[in-house]
Amino acid sequence: MSLSLRLNGKRAQTAMEYTFLIAGALLFVLLVFIMLRSGVFTASEHNIGHQTGTFLDEYGKSYLCYDNFEKTQARNWEPVSGSWSVQNREYAQLDNGGSGFVSFVQCAPSDFSYQGLIRTMGGLEGAGLIFRAQNTSNYYQVVLLAASETINLQLVQDSGVTMLDTCSTCFDGALLGTGLTVRVDVFGNQLTVYVNDVQKLTATDNTFSEGLLGVYSVKEGFFDSIRACSTPC
Repeated sequence: MSLSLRLNGKRAQTAMEYTFLIAGALLFVLLVFIMLRSGVFTASEHNIGHQTGTFLDEYGKSYLCYDNFEKTQARNWEPVSGSWSVQNREYAQLDNGGSGFVSFVQCAPSDFSYQGLIRTMGGLEGAGLIFRAQNTSNYYQVVLLAASETINLQLVQDSGVTMLDTCSTCFDGALLGTGLTVRVDVFGNQLTVYVNDVQKLTATDNTFSEGLLGVYSVKEGFFDSIRACSTPC
């Protein structure tokens, strides 16, 4: 075989290798684009992610955990009781006959500021936030009761409830129908509760040092803009 034929064959082989490399690179870029569009990499599109500390809202702000319920399915929440679904960009518990409990999957920071927009339809309904949950029988909760305009900060241990702090006639019950922003700052054993950025409750407790985050409602409850931050949100 002549030298020119060998050179031409070598060039053809090299050109084919480059073609395969370029095709592979284009396929990878297309795959990443599809995953970004489908919400695999962003919490604002994919609800709560699988790890803490890397989730962005629609404005690019980072959170430990985040959900604005833009999707029709809350795929990374774990309902334990009640009837839960995404309704009109809110996470809704619509079981009028009982209570509902739901937790994030793999969202369990130890120290954090945790908040959400909470509303109920009034009456005897109550709704709130769950944090440092070990299981359905052991956790902390902040519950707002519309009828009595009361806020309770409670420890639930082996299904028994201990009142850590309470505030009666502490908010306008009518506002709970349109939504109140409830925040709990949890740093070490210090627990502090705010409603619309006004401090309402505080307690010190060492029972649980970490655990899952979640939400809770008696009868109907609606939740939005759920987020956890490493500093006060």
